[in-house]
Amino acid sequence: MRKSRFYSNYGNYQYTSEEDTKSALIQLSIFSVYLICLTIVCSSLTSEYFHHFTNGMRTLFQRPHHMMDNRTISFREVITIGDFWNYMEYVVINLFHGVEYDETPNWDSNLANNRPLLHGKMILNESLLLGPPRLRQIRVRNDTCPLNAAFFRYYNTCVAPYSKEVEFKEPVFKGSTFKTMSELGVTSTIGRVNTYHSGGYVQSLTYEKDINRGIIRHLNYTKWLDRNSRLVLFEFGVVNLNSNGLQSVKLIFEIMPTGLINSLYKSDIIYANSPFISSDIFEIINNAKGKFIPLDHEILAYKIHQDLMGFSVFFSWMVVLKFMNFNPVLRTIGRAMQMAATDLCAFAVMFFIAIASYGNLGVMLFGGSNENFIDFPTAFLTMVRMIVRDFNYFELEDDFHVLGPIFFITYVMFMFFVLLNMFLAVIILAFRTATKMEAYEPNFFWYYIRKQLYRVTNGLFKAPKYPKFRDGIALNQQLDAKKLRELRLIKYYTETEEDLDTLLSRLDLIENIFHRLTHNMDDLIENAKHNSKTVKQQK
Repeated sequence: MRKSRFYSNYGNYQYTSEEDTKSALIQLSIFSVYLICLTIVCSSLTSEYFHHFTNGMRTLFQRPHHMMDNRTISFREVITIGDFWNYMEYVVINLFHGVEYDETPNWDSNLANNRPLLHGKMILNESLLLGPPRLRQIRVRNDTCPLNAAFFRYYNTCVAPYSKEVEFKEPVFKGSTFKTMSELGVTSTIGRVNTYHSGGYVQSLTYEKDINRGIIRHLNYTKWLDRNSRLVLFEFGVVNLNSNGLQSVKLIFEIMPTGLINSLYKSDIIYANSPFISSDIFEIINNAKGKFIPLDHEILAYKIHQDLMGFSVFFSWMVVLKFMNFNPVLRTIGRAMQMAATDLCAFAVMFFIAIASYGNLGVMLFGGSNENFIDFPTAFLTMVRMIVRDFNYFELEDDFHVLGPIFFITYVMFMFFVLLNMFLAVIILAFRTATKMEAYEPNFFWYYIRKQLYRVTNGLFKAPKYPKFRDGIALNQQLDAKKLRELRLIKYYTETEEDLDTLLSRLDLIENIFHRLTHNMDDLIENAKHNSKTVKQQK
């Protein structure tokens, strides 16, 4: 049967008759069992211990540490290549191996951690390293960008930003061998500025403190990092036997063409017994003597699985709204959203254009000095954040005393006084129309529940009353789909007749206005003629 346009299609589960109510309740019971099982399965993919483990490891590598001359160095303070080597020698090496205790009077135990954290292959006394850590760098070739002749006396070569076309891929560079991503078992590295689709030159470390410090100092002395370096990573993996978790940690340092460094910390953790983990990984760990064990592909597969499960549980919980059709308020809201769908789509287009316009303007005006407008995606999100008051206006005003306030005030006025009011008007008009239709939407949900309780308890509960319309008209007969369509048609044509009456009244009013205007014009012409004759007679 063809569905009438007057038939409510909010959800697929109706409560307009006893039969429909019974079918909807059966499906709701089955769906509730499915939803509970799916929620439990999705909740088991994460762990509170993993969160604290990841947070603690991040804090361990990002907190400030003291150097030999009592200066401090931290992960966020790595700005130059020299800072990177200091961070590796005085922070990373000490975190893995500890520092030797010094009994001289000038020693302060608070300046550095004097507890050895690495005993053989153990780190933090509870986690096992998946092979020794390693360094990787990605480089670009010389003469990869045009150089003005006026600067030849200062620079003989020009080194471009990173791209796949200008990457340096010689087999060996200063003792380090070039490896592809497939050879290393890794995925692309996503930094703050670029995405690096390469493995790079690899320098493996060991489990010995003195050897690792010697490797770091040798790389620094031979200038392993220079103008051609674009990315350097320090990466390692651990397995925590207590929580059965595998963690991969990457300290990413992007070396910009300007010579400065952007640092980025990345860490992922998954269950060791996940189906995406090879069953023989522990054998690989035991047999891998001095070999780094990558987890990139396992983590990627696990994250995709986790994301898909997350979307599944999200949409499954949203489906619950389709069963809430028995509630008048939710039913009215759902019908109002359907009625306003076209207008909301038009509003969304206008909203996107407004944000995109101001976002591009922000990039042009403030992109050079304000990180909130560094590029268009960031500026777009900044515009959205500005609507919910997650924005530091005074920072923008301090940098741009004139343009900053003008930009902010015009954007806020346009969004809140124009677009927001348009959005509210669309929703309110649709809700008013849906509320009128609610009068012809009977609800058998509570009637069916009370009826079953009355039957099961043999009259212990009070007998339910048959549902009524909101205007008090009782339904003395069985209500079917045909009857509902008839009632909705009556409602529709009644509203149409009322609209026509209103339109005719307005047309009559316009006709009266034109009639009065015509008579007024005639009177004005007669008065003008009379005045003209009077003037001529006086002359």
